[in-house]
Amino acid sequence: MGQYWTGSSSTTNYIYRTGSLAIGTNYSGARFTVGGSVNKSHFYHGTYEDVYLRPGTNSGRVIMDIGNVGIGTSSPNYKLDVNGRIHSNDRIYGDRLSAIGGVIDLDAASGSNFWQLYGGAASLYVSGQLGLSQRAGNVGIGTTNPTEKLDIHDGALELMQTSGVADNGKGVIKFGENSVRLFAIQYNGSQSNPNNKLMIKGSTSSDDSYNLNLMTFDQNGHVGVGMSSPQTKLNIYGKSQDWDPSVQGHSLGTIHLNPGSSNDNYGNAITFGASDSGSGQVAHAGIYVRSDGAYGTKMYFSTTNAYITGSKTGLMIDHTGSIGIGTSDPTEKLSVDGTVLAKKIRVSTTGVDWPDYVFSPEYKLKTLGELEDYIQANQHLPEVPSAQEIEEKGQDLGDIQATLLKKVEELTLYILELEAGRKELEVRSRESEVRSNKLDALNSQLQTENAELRAMFLELKKEIELIKAQKQ
Repeated sequence: MGQYWTGSSSTTNYIYRTGSLAIGTNYSGARFTVGGSVNKSHFYHGTYEDVYLRPGTNSGRVIMDIGNVGIGTSSPNYKLDVNGRIHSNDRIYGDRLSAIGGVIDLDAASGSNFWQLYGGAASLYVSGQLGLSQRAGNVGIGTTNPTEKLDIHDGALELMQTSGVADNGKGVIKFGENSVRLFAIQYNGSQSNPNNKLMIKGSTSSDDSYNLNLMTFDQNGHVGVGMSSPQTKLNIYGKSQDWDPSVQGHSLGTIHLNPGSSNDNYGNAITFGASDSGSGQVAHAGIYVRSDGAYGTKMYFSTTNAYITGSKTGLMIDHTGSIGIGTSDPTEKLSVDGTVLAKKIRVSTTGVDWPDYVFSPEYKLKTLGELEDYIQANQHLPEVPSAQEIEEKGQDLGDIQATLLKKVEELTLYILELEAGRKELEVRSRESEVRSNKLDALNSQLQTENAELRAMFLELKKEIELIKAQKQ
């Protein structure tokens, strides 16, 4: 051990072991250098070449010969081991030689659960499960390489309602642009609320009002579009307007289904299932729409009549507005392949020459002889289609009704004509009867007079014979 005097002071400084000492000098290569005053005591080498810095008490700072620094602990296990809190009003730097930068471990009391915060490539990571990309502004959970603003791998995102906080504690995900909030996905309800909902909302202003109910999902599986309280599996509110009944367009549709293809004969369908052994997958019906192979659309209404074949077209409307029932190829505005049963059918007579003209005085009615000759030659009434023509072309209900009415009116004229002849014959018959009665009366009178004359003749004959007898 050596002993040295320093400066002009009479203070004795002790240096144990060998080494250099510089106090108040610019010496920088010695084992110990003090650039200013030292007022504290107990600076000395400890056990195993440790260095203790004590402020005059038993506690202090320890620098171990293995390069660890302990603050508040005499057995540091890391380069800096602090038993207590750390406060900094400026930056804390960490650097490593590897690609991953400085690491901060946040350990629980047990030492088994911890997070590691470490940087690398301008990013911040948490225990390999959370990544914060400084340059891209991306956050990764479950991944150290986030490619989006929030990138979650192998996990779920949970938003729980908490009372007493903003937005009434409702879990909300907000969307906007340039600080303007436009849309939000919001949970609305509570554990005791029997009508919990998940709502997609919009806003007409830049605040958090979200006054537009875009879509709602309730706990009963009901979906509402444009409304907050759906009562059915799909409840749509709005999109009603006054439109032209002759020309519409897809922009007026409350629901619009786009086929997503420009190919001919492609289209969409809305299908309905009925309860059966296939849970509605076999017994079903539907409304199907497709192109007609060119320009225009056809709509098919189909039902199931056999589980094997599935639904078949019951009614269809083609691009010209023609309707087919029992046929998918209507040739008229209404084509029915089958029997029609109705209590009343009203047929418009527009464009039909209704045969009231038959009763006009100028109408020339065929004579019964002419009618008989036509029937014998053609085997049907004049102007009435033949059986062959009806079979080949069908019949126009309006025209055939007008023709049949014309025949009825002509028949009425024939009946009236016959009735007039009958009445004339009846008059003549009565006149003949009167004359006959007169003749009968005259004949009776003549017979009476003849009987009287005969009686007179017989009486006269008797008188003559009596006179002759008297003369003899």
